[in-house]
Amino acid sequence: MSTTRNNQLQPAAFIVGMPRSGSNLLASFLDTHSLVACGKETCFYSELKQEQILEALSDPQWPKKAANLISTITLNKRRVIDLYGLTPSHLYSFLSCREPTRANMFLALHKLHTQEQEKSIWVDKTPNHILHLDKIKQDFPNAKIILMTRDPRDIAISMKHLPWAYQSAFVNASLLSGMHKNSNQFIDNVHDKLVVKFEQLVLRPKQILSEVCDYLGVKFESNMLDSHTLQNIVESHNNQNEADFIEHLDTSFVNKWQCSNNIELAKKLESSCVGYMDEFDYTTKANNTSVLNKPYIGQNNSFCLEAISVDESKFKGLDKYIFGLETKNVSLHTHVTSKLDSKVSNAPPIIIFIEPKFKTNLKILFKALSAKYKMGREVYYFQQQPKNGWCKTLFSFFFKPIEAVFD
Repeated sequence: MSTTRNNQLQPAAFIVGMPRSGSNLLASFLDTHSLVACGKETCFYSELKQEQILEALSDPQWPKKAANLISTITLNKRRVIDLYGLTPSHLYSFLSCREPTRANMFLALHKLHTQEQEKSIWVDKTPNHILHLDKIKQDFPNAKIILMTRDPRDIAISMKHLPWAYQSAFVNASLLSGMHKNSNQFIDNVHDKLVVKFEQLVLRPKQILSEVCDYLGVKFESNMLDSHTLQNIVESHNNQNEADFIEHLDTSFVNKWQCSNNIELAKKLESSCVGYMDEFDYTTKANNTSVLNKPYIGQNNSFCLEAISVDESKFKGLDKYIFGLETKNVSLHTHVTSKLDSKVSNAPPIIIFIEPKFKTNLKILFKALSAKYKMGREVYYFQQQPKNGWCKTLFSFFFKPIEAVFD
């Protein structure tokens, strides 16, 4: 049984992009349109594995396994079908009269939601689907792809509010750079796409929304700019912070990095995000090039370290420490990774961050020991506060403190 089907006549649109780039805002605008329905993130292509889908499609009792599989997808620990007001029986009824295809499994969420809203066009807003555009184009060859972008300096700073991101803007910038590089192989193959900048959407909403509506094949409606309607939609999605932002469409969120508290930090973030900034024409304020291509001990006391990350890593306090080094005329750059590459030549030293949780430190310790003794990498540890004294004692037995890098 095929996992795909030509959905030539099916209206389909996907909003993708980096995290904190304004996809929620655009989806909220579009959801006010009389013909367009935008629900919560489906996470369908990013969460379900291919082998799971194939098993569901080949089920003799189709669509029993398919309905149950879709029901397992979660967003922020809540089932996506609950966010859409659906049950497994709703999915079963929808799929039972349709062919077993991956596209139809995906459509079960959006078609039912669109019908409930009495609208005709659905738009999927799942930023991480940018890494799955190959599958999306297989299932929906004529799909409209809207790529949201935002100044990466603002994204890196804003990402600290995400539960899965890091408390270090430097590490978030490195993470963002990796996401951008990974997504290029997918987005470059999509020729019929519309790039929407967060900054332009906030500053010129009518013009940008008119362009988006034209791209989707619908007419712009003036009520799309009604702040009261937007607030109600956002609040229904349990996002009070964004509802407050929408109330006045706060333009202070544009180039927020330029405020006095962030400008020096943002300049340092440019070196990690230079590829993203060049591609989408974001102007740099410092004459930086990517530090990831430099030797780890560069000119002018510039150092680049690879930071080991595990699921619970937060790197809280690292930004403050890096700024403190400026008084010593030392520049430190970090590149985050969860998987060390043993084949990289001239690899930089590794920094491990002592976290508050016991289990987190054990995971970090095992990775660090493997890096040191199996890969021959230099490893240094960093601790923000004098907590977990036993961890510092244990880590210091195998590794040197971060200060030793600058000796």
